[in-house]
Amino acid sequence: MDTIHQAIAKNCQISFLYFEYTVDKEKSYRHGGEAYVASPYALSWDDENYYMIAYYKKYDDLSHFRVDKMESIEILEEKCINLPNRRDFNPAEYAKKVFNMFGGREENIRLQFDNSLINVVLDRFGEDISIYKADENSFTVHIRAFVSPTLLGWIFEFGNKVKILSPQSLIDKIRQNALDCLSRYQPGGNDGIDPDEKFA
Repeated sequence: MDTIHQAIAKNCQISFLYFEYTVDKEKSYRHGGEAYVASPYALSWDDENYYMIAYYKKYDDLSHFRVDKMESIEILEEKCINLPNRRDFNPAEYAKKVFNMFGGREENIRLQFDNSLINVVLDRFGEDISIYKADENSFTVHIRAFVSPTLLGWIFEFGNKVKILSPQSLIDKIRQNALDCLSRYQPGGNDGIDPDEKFA
């Protein structure tokens, strides 16, 4: 992690290997084992892990990498590729949007929560978020967040105490996920997990 800090301070790109574990607990290197090259912007702590937030040319956008899955980190001579709005970049706000650092498409989302979840919402999105009273028992919020499996899982966590109001695409995703989950527990349903199944 010190190498990443040094690269950020020097405004230099880095190269590194990135891996994930297989079911046999062996390392499988992404990118065909070739080194990634990225422009590091910041380090962020989220859900018990450090992440490097960086510009990755392949996606022409910000990406995030778990630091404990990075190896052979080297500082390069090339200077970082700066995004036009880098000066306005806020790592803490970015981390709130991406929900446990699983990226996706950023969208405007409107949610309705039971009043009992007010502290959960403020902890997740910060005290600056605007709260709108829906009725005596609930409130709504407008957020910008990355639509990802982690966001859907977070919403599922609160059951009938939260409702997606918009966009319709997110409503459709969570409805389909709920149906898929229910089908696994129906008599005669699928008792196993299909390795080729694509989860939304």
